[in-house]
Amino acid sequence: MRRYSYSSRRVFSVDRWACVGEAGFFSDPYYSPGTDFIGFGNSIVTQLVELDLDGKLTPETIEEYNQFILFLNNLITVNFQVGYHFYGNAAVMSAKLLWDVCAAWSFVTPQMFNSLFLDKERSAPVRRVNANFIFLTQRMQQLFVEWAAKSTGRITYDFIDYLKIPFLYDLRLRNLSSGKSVEELVKDAMANMKTLEELAQVLFLLAVEDVMPECIDQFAPPVWLNAWSISLDPDRWQAERLFEPGSEPRDLSGIREQIRSLFHLAELSKAPIISNDPNSLLGA
Repeated sequence: MRRYSYSSRRVFSVDRWACVGEAGFFSDPYYSPGTDFIGFGNSIVTQLVELDLDGKLTPETIEEYNQFILFLNNLITVNFQVGYHFYGNAAVMSAKLLWDVCAAWSFVTPQMFNSLFLDKERSAPVRRVNANFIFLTQRMQQLFVEWAAKSTGRITYDFIDYLKIPFLYDLRLRNLSSGKSVEELVKDAMANMKTLEELAQVLFLLAVEDVMPECIDQFAPPVWLNAWSISLDPDRWQAERLFEPGSEPRDLSGIREQIRSLFHLAELSKAPIISNDPNSLLGA
């Protein structure tokens, strides 16, 4: 199927109508975030009705919710579609899926489990902690594109049970939980940002090992990088200050071992041929 993703300019209106579920937008069948957005949409409609009954509903509130849900849908749609051309690349797609799951559990799921999106005052301190996440995930999506384009097929895996990865299981327990105070949510957000900063570096190192193994010695432990500057272009590393992180170094060995142990070196003579040409039958 082609062009199954669609969106809207408006799903909540001052003219007293709303679109929920697939009536308003649809992003992707593989990641399947539809039930998440049904939950967001129905909750927002309920909030709008309650505000209206109390005489507190304003056009500004309606516009804020309209922009919130459409922006979130459009953002994740772009992030999903980035990977369409390399679904057939096992190593890259498994790493992207791991990143996307971590991102969703870190930033989208807590919104729903604790209704943060319905309370600007409660969500404000959490948003401040998460402010730099969008720039990090954009850099990661670009990394996956570069990795797929340059992949040698050296790195592969047999099977990954994501919930048996200790850090991911801990992240799930931390974030898929309701009834938390603002202080707890801020603490969670800080922990999430640290986890994603570490994961970004570890996935970058895995990509380097696959694409340019001759460079991996530049990243001998202990290593701590600027996660917001990662790329697979060595000519950009110094200019973009890859080796000048803005955060205090932390030990990457634990999460690096958890991720690296999932993969092994393929026999190149048996490695599948992956094309990144969207018109090729060998592509995703």
